[in-house]
Amino acid sequence: MSDTSGNLKLTVIEAHLTHNTDVNKMDPYVVIQVREQEFKTKVKQEAGKEPKWNESFNIDVKYIGDDMTVKVMDDDIGKDDSIGVAKIKLSSFCVNGGFDEWYEISFKGKPAGKIHLSSVWRPNTLVRQSIKISTALQQLEHAKRDAVAKDDYLLAHKIQLRIKEQQQKEMQDVLF
Repeated sequence: MSDTSGNLKLTVIEAHLTHNTDVNKMDPYVVIQVREQEFKTKVKQEAGKEPKWNESFNIDVKYIGDDMTVKVMDDDIGKDDSIGVAKIKLSSFCVNGGFDEWYEISFKGKPAGKIHLSSVWRPNTLVRQSIKISTALQQLEHAKRDAVAKDDYLLAHKIQLRIKEQQQKEMQDVLF
């Protein structure tokens, strides 16, 4: 983790719930809170204890030491019921290559089930590096057009090779 801020793509996949809030099947949804940011999945009507969402959210991470609150709720007329809550350090998601894990949720201190989350972390250093490479590629493309306009095909060919090198470097930085 070379940077403590960046973009976290968090996917809420599914849950296995043990706490039931309804006589009928529950209508669960998830609320994610990080600092002032809040994200909410769609309500899964009558999904009961085995809801599946597969919804992704882009979280602007200011500091990976922050806590993320994950609330699983039951959509009801009037006031929604809490099924369970988990507090998770953002740092557990902010790893190269992403993360895929089940997390325990609890209701009033007792186990209430598990929620399946996955993530893709993009630290700001990588984002800044990508922007620099994109700018360099644009400048090289412009130089290539100028060389072709001047009938300097040898220079245009050299610039094209440099563009390919930059593109390969960008791909390596994104993959590793």
